[in-house]
Amino acid sequence: MKELKIVTNSAKETRELAGKFIGEVLAEARTAKDGARLICLWGDLGSGKTTFTQGLAEGLGVKGVVNSPTFLIMKKYLLGGKYAGMNLYHFDCYRIRSAEEVDDLGWREILADGNNLVVVEWPEKITEILPEKRIDMEFETMAPDARRIAIKKRE
Repeated sequence: MKELKIVTNSAKETRELAGKFIGEVLAEARTAKDGARLICLWGDLGSGKTTFTQGLAEGLGVKGVVNSPTFLIMKKYLLGGKYAGMNLYHFDCYRIRSAEEVDDLGWREILADGNNLVVVEWPEKITEILPEKRIDMEFETMAPDARRIAIKKRE
C-alpha cells in the first residue's frame, strides 16, 4: 500500500479522522482469518496518538472515558452497536522496560483473536514482537494544533 498522508488542524479533526478510518479497518478485521487488526501509533509525546485512539473508541461505541494506559500498560474496552462482540485493546508501551512485559499480558492470545482491534502507542518499545501485518500511523506535530499523520498498511 502506498503511504497516505493527512493533515489535521485540531484535536477534533484528529478524532473525526479516526472515526472515518475505523469502518474500513474493522470490516477487514471481521473477515480476517489470521487474528486481530493491529494499529501501531508512532510519534512523540503530544503528537495526537491518544486523541486518535479516543476517536477510534468513540466511533466504535465505547462508553466512558478513554485515556492512555500509561501506568497500566493495557486497557480493554468492549465495543457496542454493530461492533458488539468485539474488543478494543489499547496498549501504551511508553514506560515498559522490555517487550516481555507486554507479552506477559497475553499479547499473543490477544493478537490471535479476530474479534480484537489492537492499538499500540510507542510500538518502538516492542518491535521484536510486532507482526509484519499491521497498520503503521506516524504522528508529527506541525504546529500547536496541526498534525501530519502518515498511514501505511503493512502486509
